[in-house]
Amino acid sequence: MAGFPRGSFLASAALDGKACIWSLPDACLLHVFSGSIPILSIAWKDNGEDTIICGLEDGTVVCLTVTQSDLQVFGFWAHSFPVECLRASRGFLASGAHEEVRIWRETGTVTPASEWAREAQLPAPPKTSYNRLLKVVVTSLHWLPGPKGHIRLLVTYLNHGVHIFDTRTWEQIGSVPIYGQIADASISQDGHLIAVSNVISGFDVYAVDSGAAVCSFGHTVGEFRKVPVLFVHDGLALVGGNMHGDVHLWDVDSGRKLHSLVHPST
Repeated sequence: MAGFPRGSFLASAALDGKACIWSLPDACLLHVFSGSIPILSIAWKDNGEDTIICGLEDGTVVCLTVTQSDLQVFGFWAHSFPVECLRASRGFLASGAHEEVRIWRETGTVTPASEWAREAQLPAPPKTSYNRLLKVVVTSLHWLPGPKGHIRLLVTYLNHGVHIFDTRTWEQIGSVPIYGQIADASISQDGHLIAVSNVISGFDVYAVDSGAAVCSFGHTVGEFRKVPVLFVHDGLALVGGNMHGDVHLWDVDSGRKLHSLVHPST
C-alpha cells in the first residue's frame, strides 16, 4: 500500500495483478486496474494525486493516471528482474530489482509512453570479506534532503549495508555502517534517522549522517521473512510487526513500548 503524503487517497496493489485507488475520508473504492502480472511495489508520483507507479514481476513499470473520465495506463520495460522497490521524487523515479538500481528522469513530454527516460544505473555496492559471496539484493529506496536544496538517494541492501548517492553525479557519497541483514527500512520525516528491520531480533535505529546507533527494539521475530518497519508521528514513534501477527508501537526517544496490536493466528 502507498498513501499520498499530502492527500486523501490510498493506493493498494497485490499479487493478483490488481491495483486500486481508494478515497480515505469515506473508504470508497474509486478506481481498479486489473492485470495478469503480479504487482510487487507501488508508489505515488510526487507532483500530484493523479498518478501511481507500479513495479511488476516481469520487470515492467506501469503508470496509472486518473483523469476526470477514465484511468490511463502506460508502461515500460525497466529491469530483467522483478521490480520490488520504487520511489519517486522531484521528477526522478528510482527502481530496484534484485541487484539493479536504475534512475529514470521525467521528460515532460505529452506522450505518456516517453514520459520517463533512463538517467543512470547505480554501481554495485562495495563488498567485504563478510559479504563478498552473498547475493546483492536491493530491499528499499529512499530520497533524502541534501545540501543547498539538492536531494540524495539512500539504498539499502539485504547483505551489503546502506549507501547514499549524489543525485547530480550518481556517485556514492556515504554509507551507514550496518552489519547483518536488512529486510526493510524507513526514514524519519526529517531524514536524520533510519530504522532497519534486521530479520533476526527486531528493529534498529541509526543516525543517517554519522552512522551512530541510536536505539534498538527487540521482539519475537519468528520466521526469517521480510517484515516492514515504519516511522510514524513525525518520526517520534516506530511501528513494526512479526510473523506471529503482532504489531508493536514504540517511542523512539525513550524506547518504551506504547501499544501492541495482536492478530490471532489462524
